[in-house]
This record gives sequence, C-alpha cells and structure tokens, in this order.
Amino acid sequence: QDNRDSDGDGVQNYQDACPTVAGPVSNNGCPESEPPLTRYDVMDFGATPNDASDDTAAFEDAMAAAGANEVVYVPAGTYRVANVGIPGNTTVEIESTATIKKFGTGNGPVFSMRGVANTSFVQNIHVYGVNGKFRLDMSDAPQDTTGFRLRSVKNFSIKNMDAIGRDNDPAALTDPNGSILKPVISFVPMDTTQLNGE
Repeated sequence: QDNRDSDGDGVQNYQDACPTVAGPVSNNGCPESEPPLTRYDVMDFGATPNDASDDTAAFEDAMAAAGANEVVYVPAGTYRVANVGIPGNTTVEIESTATIKKFGTGNGPVFSMRGVANTSFVQNIHVYGVNGKFRLDMSDAPQDTTGFRLRSVKNFSIKNMDAIGRDNDPAALTDPNGSILKPVISFVPMDTTQLNGE
C-alpha cells in the first residue's frame, strides 16, 4: 500500500492532513490546539432569567469584562433588557433556548451598536445564536421599539435569530401612518451637519 501524500512527491503537507485550515510550520502545518474559549456568562454578572427584572446592567457588565477573543454568553431563559450598548470587538453567544425581550415601558432599541457620531466607527460586533436560533420577542414591547439599532458600524453580524414583532397587534395593523410597526434591525443615518461644517 502506498502511504505517500496525494500529489505523489512523498511530502505530506497541511492540505493533506488539515484540508480546511492552515497552521504553523512548527506543528507540521496543522493548526495547534486552541485554548478553551473564555465565556462571560451574563448570569454571573447578575442577570436573572424568567422574571420581570431589568438585566441590562448585567449584559453590559459582562460585555465590559470580555476582552479580545472572549465571548459573552447568554444561557437558556428569558431576559429583559433595554438599549444595551454593545461595544466594539464584542461577540455575544445567545443559547438557542434563550429569549430576549424589551424591559420597561420606554421606547428605544433592545440592543444598540453605534460609533461616535461623525467621528468614528464601532467595529467587530457579532451576535448569534448557538445550538440553533435564539428568539428576540418584541410582541409586548412599547410601540417605538426596534430590536437592533445600528449607526456607524463596521464588520458586524447578527445570525441565527427568530424575531417576533408587533405585527400581531391589531392597533399596529390599522395604524394609518404605520408608526407602530418598527423594524427588527434599524440603520440610523449619520448626522452630516458637522461633516459639512454647519
């Protein structure tokens, strides 16, 4: 039996042994074992699922604690938050059995990604469901609520999410201005007055 590499030159490279990723020469071209990913569980910062309490501070504290290549983790349960500001270079993993709802009666977004207006962009923000889709439920939120509000953001993703809006609300469906039906993801334009020198 010929055990040589696939191209017949007798030298096995990482494409043969590790077809999807490359690694350092010191490890024969294969990726080295990655260290366990550090996760910051929002419950460790005071979030309490399945009640009516405000979990906003716990989410933001977990995001502030997580550094580069670390993850904020949202386990199973229902959480209520309001206008959670997601900083740059943040990854949020939300368990597929978790539901995020709006806290309180005030308007505004559930999550916000925004740079400094007219000055800089916030970058590298990723929110996604793990082990399936998480749920963003805005069915009982105040009328001027959007799920994610974005302004001046680069390199972001929102994945594996089921969103429930207010479109089952009879008042929303009959509102002549459509002002009650808000988008799940809202892109806010930049204020260009300062850019124009006004």
